[in-house]
Amino acid sequence: MAVKQVSHPQTQPGYSDDGCQICLKMYVNGMGFRGIERVTGIHHTTVIRWVKLVGEQLPDAYEERRNS
Repeated sequence: MAVKQVSHPQTQPGYSDDGCQICLKMYVNGMGFRGIERVTGIHHTTVIRWVKLVGEQLPDAYEERRNS
């Protein structure tokens, strides 16, 4: 199975790519959106938008299993 490279979402002016990566790692590790906001100072709706953008770039696991 090939691993697809996922590009990082475009950050808004004022947010670094590192800040975006940190927020995404926190989310993947189980931290909630508002918790991420409290720790990083980045608004939770911005983090939600980043998670959605990255999620749209991922393959649909259900479709891949069905076609196997």
